[in-house]
Amino acid sequence: MADHPAVAAARAATGSMFQHVLVLTPHIGPQLPNRTLPTKADDPTPILSAVADLGWDLVAAAPIPLAGSTAVTAMYVWRRR
Repeated sequence: MADHPAVAAARAATGSMFQHVLVLTPHIGPQLPNRTLPTKADDPTPILSAVADLGWDLVAAAPIPLAGSTAVTAMYVWRRR
């Protein structure tokens, strides 16, 4: 999980908070014109654990609807311990 973009963002964050979007279920079906919808899901458990191991506490998570997509995404917000 060390190579996931959320973990890289946690390492690079210089402030007291950072946020990252994870794809919980991928988009199934045709891609919409002029858009690239996520076709691969993230496994959130190891990602959240890896970020926590870097000294971050999860403070909020909320779903983000993607218009015209079957994908389910969520925004996660962390605070530095």
